[in-house]
Amino acid sequence: MGLCGSCWAGKDRTGIVAALLLSMLGVDDEWIGLDYAKTQLSLQPFKSRFAFIWQAEPQAEHELWRAHSGTAPETIVGFLRRVRADEGSIERALGLPSELVPRLRERYLV
Repeated sequence: MGLCGSCWAGKDRTGIVAALLLSMLGVDDEWIGLDYAKTQLSLQPFKSRFAFIWQAEPQAEHELWRAHSGTAPETIVGFLRRVRADEGSIERALGLPSELVPRLRERYLV
């Protein structure tokens, strides 16, 4: 995978795993989307670490930063809806045994 992908920013793969787990635990998609959107603010202090992306095109800094740090709620919500549409449920998509989900809910929901 090349550096043009943004999963190395710690928001995409991590965000997907967190969204899948939260959804499986019964958390509302809207809340998951709003939580995912907060990631963009937490990336801001580290913007200088990403300067190599626009080094060859400094005039494109704003556009490239926005593209790589973007965490729009509809992105993760759309992903969850697509998984459900394609697989029937998050649990089925992950191939988890049915008895695991209640155990996870007991452990992680308060």
